[in-house]
Amino acid sequence: MERKKISKRDYEGNLISIVGHEDLAASKYSEFDHEKGKDIPMTLYYYKDIHVGTWCQSQGWIFDFAENPKTLQEQVDKHNDMKNKIKEMK
Repeated sequence: MERKKISKRDYEGNLISIVGHEDLAASKYSEFDHEKGKDIPMTLYYYKDIHVGTWCQSQGWIFDFAENPKTLQEQVDKHNDMKNKIKEMK
């Protein structure tokens, strides 16, 4: 996972070119930076409920597994299996 200085628009374009847009969702989030003494806003990106990337302070990164369709699908399948197991337990 390489972090790169990039505009948010370019980052989102790259992410969409990798995973498509139909099952992609974004969620605003903030994390408290104790050194700076303030919240740091970020945007988390999810593909079929799997966190695949983050954009924060002019840097974007996409997790390595998300850049490969096979490993991305493996993560989706694991997530779905876990959801089904939880449903069965209820």
